[in-house]
Amino acid sequence: MPFDWLFSWFGWLAAWLEKLDRRWLFLIVGVLVMGPLIKPIGVPLGSSKPVKQFHDAIAALPEHSIVLMSCDYDPGAKPEMVPMTRTAFRQLMERHCRVVVTCLWTGGSGLVDQTIEGMANEMRAQGHDLVYGRDYVDLGYKAGYEAVMVLMGKGIANAFPQDQRANATASLPLMHEVKDYSSFVLLVNIAAGYPGTKEWVQQVNSRFHLPMVSGCTAVSAPEYYPYLQSGQLKGLLGGMAGAAEYEKLRGEKGSATRGMDAQSLAHVFVALCIVMGLALGATGVYIALAAAAIHAVMYVFVLSSSINGLCHHVGYKNFDNTATNIRLLALLTGGEGLHNNHHGYPRSPKFSWRASEFDPAWPVIKLLVALRLAKPYKTIEEVAA
Repeated sequence: MPFDWLFSWFGWLAAWLEKLDRRWLFLIVGVLVMGPLIKPIGVPLGSSKPVKQFHDAIAALPEHSIVLMSCDYDPGAKPEMVPMTRTAFRQLMERHCRVVVTCLWTGGSGLVDQTIEGMANEMRAQGHDLVYGRDYVDLGYKAGYEAVMVLMGKGIANAFPQDQRANATASLPLMHEVKDYSSFVLLVNIAAGYPGTKEWVQQVNSRFHLPMVSGCTAVSAPEYYPYLQSGQLKGLLGGMAGAAEYEKLRGEKGSATRGMDAQSLAHVFVALCIVMGLALGATGVYIALAAAAIHAVMYVFVLSSSINGLCHHVGYKNFDNTATNIRLLALLTGGEGLHNNHHGYPRSPKFSWRASEFDPAWPVIKLLVALRLAKPYKTIEEVAA
């Protein structure tokens, strides 16, 4: 047979890989992740419209205006949230705005204060004249979630009688000019979940009409795009990709940019391993079962993050949001690689839209619907009609 040599080679390769110590794979992934963190390679980044809107909303602020910056996250969301916080605070300070910082997450106030003060110290070392209490204030944590948001509308000092450093709020020069939400020109919310962007929109933007921009985790971003489209949000940073695009707009190479380098390389390697495993699976039942098991584990624990990484970095777009579509990744992930479509219509059960796109999960959903085991929401085509 003309292809006997090919099948023989596949068989030899499958047998060799079956005996390969998995620690070599862990080592390769470790090198791919650590390498760019130590020495960034500069994977090309785009600049999506929501990120530009976030940047431009701050760039348009009058000098010396007062901004409320609520940082609602804890150390678990540090890789995504801290780069956004640092870059936004730097842009506000360079714009000569004055910033009042709050935190509504129990475990987040220490990290937020460390991040803000660390950025302030860096800017001082570069010659910026920043004084705590005059140019920025960290009011720290206050328990109560939405109740605190409403209370701040009646008076900031009522909700925060002391700052993070136990200073009386009334003793801080900046706070002499702050009464309630009417004292602020913009709300910058960097949030990892509840309470966060959704609650600030509902309790503050809707009630007090305070303009607002948001930075959020990648998994939360689809929920907030309707707020962006309605004008309730003036800009949106989605996950590490959004933070990296923001750094690029600012001409900076921070931790988000390095993180995207590492994440992208690791995801490419994992995708290659999955494709190779599936291909080699054709040489035998045991290898096929092993490939299926690897695919299941990688899908649950790895491909989810690869979607949030690669599908905010490379690919094409049908709709105006930070995500992209990658057809090959869609085939490996049950349609999840059509991430731009999903961000555009997050409630649609069918991720494909163009005739050239295929969502492998859609035929399964249609079968479940035919068996009356599922009831889908409207698809992209139905909503757009």
